[in-house]
Amino acid sequence: MLAKNPGFTTVAVLTLALGVAANAVIFSVINGLFLHPSGIADPTHLFAIRVKYDKLNLKSIVVSAPAYAEVRESC
Repeated sequence: MLAKNPGFTTVAVLTLALGVAANAVIFSVINGLFLHPSGIADPTHLFAIRVKYDKLNLKSIVVSAPAYAEVRESC
């Protein structure tokens, strides 16, 4: 059937190739930007410092860098 209609076959193959290529490009961009960000040597050693304020009923708040430095210097 495809040999009888070479024009249709060409358009179908080119459409599939374009779809696969677009999918590969989108995956590469998302993988590079969000899943493996550059500039971080070992992302498995990243962590976030959180604080718990029971009196204010706040369970988990991320501490800012200046607040962390202040606490570190006071100890």
